[in-house]
Amino acid sequence: MGSVLLDGEQSGLGFPYWIAVRRRFGYDDPFFSAGNVEREILAKQVALDLTEDEKHELQNIEDIERIVHCPIVGCGARLSCLDAFEDHYNARHMSACATCSRVYPTSRLLSIHVSEAHDSFFQAKVARGFSMVKCLVEGCGAET
Repeated sequence: MGSVLLDGEQSGLGFPYWIAVRRRFGYDDPFFSAGNVEREILAKQVALDLTEDEKHELQNIEDIERIVHCPIVGCGARLSCLDAFEDHYNARHMSACATCSRVYPTSRLLSIHVSEAHDSFFQAKVARGFSMVKCLVEGCGAET
């Protein structure tokens, strides 16, 4: 759709206004160039679809160039692929105490450790005789 500016004096409105005009574009018009590029890219991607086995083989190729280094300071782990790095990060760095560097299997256990070992408010409450016991089972939330 195009538009045409009309003089409002002729219609009695007193101001100019736009009116829509239907235009026809050719198939090779620059108006369609972005859509044509997207269509060509999609056609190439569909032609290059791989099976799940082929994708798995490509992901697990162990080349020297594909070695992933752990970016955490002081770790220095060298891993063969991104999946191995994700497993390493979740096991070694996800729930690690920033104060004493101990690693815990879950964030809940890390939270309990930080409270018990590094929280002065927690230690003051224990010294005054408050019961500060939490259940270690995930999802329980019971405190006695």
